[in-house]
Amino acid sequence: MNKVIAQDLTIETARCLLRCSSVEDIPAIFEAIRLSEFHRGMDSEPPENIEQLYEALTENSLAWEVGRLFSFTIADSASNAVLGRIGIHRNTRLGIWNLGFWTHPEHQRKGYMT
Repeated sequence: MNKVIAQDLTIETARCLLRCSSVEDIPAIFEAIRLSEFHRGMDSEPPENIEQLYEALTENSLAWEVGRLFSFTIADSASNAVLGRIGIHRNTRLGIWNLGFWTHPEHQRKGYMT
């Protein structure tokens, strides 16, 4: 039986909140990933328009429900500003999970990912 993390789970640290990504996060996420330096060294290309992020949010939500992907927004605990994202994705190989994360370029070098 797969155990699934509740989508209303919020993990709180001294500086940050990790919570399920929401529609309200999309403008800040789009802003970050459209910056030229964001995709430097990555295999992926930025989305062409913000609508693609709404589609991705729906896909992520469905994947969360079946326990295949858990994608959290990292937000500032005081202001709720989007600092980045972190995702845990089940690999196609049994028992293997991948972890990926990014920080909004405006919030890099402030110790969030150390």
